[in-house]
Amino acid sequence: MQIFDFMKRLNIILLAVVGLLAGLTACTSGKPSISGKIDGAENMTIFLDHVLPDGTNQELEKQEIGSDGKYAFTSETPFTQGIYRLRIGAEAVFFALEGTEAGVTITGPLANFKNFDMEVSGSPLAEEYIHTVRDLVLAGGSAEDTQKAVTAVTNPLVAMHMAQMIFRNDPTYLDLHRSIFERLRQQYADSDYTTYYATYLAKIEKTYARKVSQEKIQVGQEAPDIELPSPTGKIYKLSDLRGKVVLLDFWASWCGPCRKENPNVVAVYNKYKSQGFTVFSVSLDGLDERTIARFNGDQKQIDERMKMSREKWIQAIEADGLTWETHVSDLKKWDCYPASLYGVSSIPKTFLIDREGKIAKIETRGVLEEEVKKLL
Repeated sequence: MQIFDFMKRLNIILLAVVGLLAGLTACTSGKPSISGKIDGAENMTIFLDHVLPDGTNQELEKQEIGSDGKYAFTSETPFTQGIYRLRIGAEAVFFALEGTEAGVTITGPLANFKNFDMEVSGSPLAEEYIHTVRDLVLAGGSAEDTQKAVTAVTNPLVAMHMAQMIFRNDPTYLDLHRSIFERLRQQYADSDYTTYYATYLAKIEKTYARKVSQEKIQVGQEAPDIELPSPTGKIYKLSDLRGKVVLLDFWASWCGPCRKENPNVVAVYNKYKSQGFTVFSVSLDGLDERTIARFNGDQKQIDERMKMSREKWIQAIEADGLTWETHVSDLKKWDCYPASLYGVSSIPKTFLIDREGKIAKIETRGVLEEEVKKLL
């Protein structure tokens, strides 16, 4: 499974949370309101949508923004609890309401929506949402940092929306969805969002169960041994690391998602290596039989391409700061024997191995540090 492009996800969610901004006072009619001023949107149409539990959008109202950039939506009754969206042209701002807000203000330049240069007042939920996402952007938006941030969100309704927007139905984040659902069920037991999220969670669990049943390697199984040469020719065996917690990482220099995940692996390695954690990296660089066949038996070209692939592997190790010694490969790309042994059909693919040499976790994207700490 290819990993997600988290910055792209965050760009979507950032548009989705950049709502509720301060700078103007709410309407004084006494009716619940959503109002503000959007510079650069003068005389444009603004829409207020209610985001339903299943993710579809129900248009509630639309109006022309004034020549001064001001707008104001008012309601005869309180806005219902849930997720809402303001739309102006191609731009969109999502925000959460508790349903008790008297007046919410959203203000800032339309051109700055994508940069999150907005202000918010009148809704603690929206404030928490936007502040969390802003922090994620500043932190770089790695998978693990993103999951931690979503987990730390105080309000489960906001956490639910963020999890759905960023992680979708990826079974890798099943535990995150489960924890959010439990919080949602306790705080919003009668909400339609809770009812829908239960169905949503059930689908993820079904996908996860199907995936696990197809895995060649299972949790609790002893990790099959791997014995391959490093770039220097030194032979390393996975079994020689018995007694340590080991991340078995299948990757390649040409794999974009692998390279994007490497900084997170490096950070966890540097933090816990003194406590008995290490990494055993198996590279799928090199040439497989299918690639070799393209050269029609021209051994000179095959040798040159193999040399080039090997050099890229070494360069990637250095460029990404993968300082552990245990880097191995048979340089057979998809014909890599350990990949076949472990049922690896896509990369990155990781297996976390405990001190006794048994598989403790399959797929550690977003949860590596948490799982390592448990085993240490």
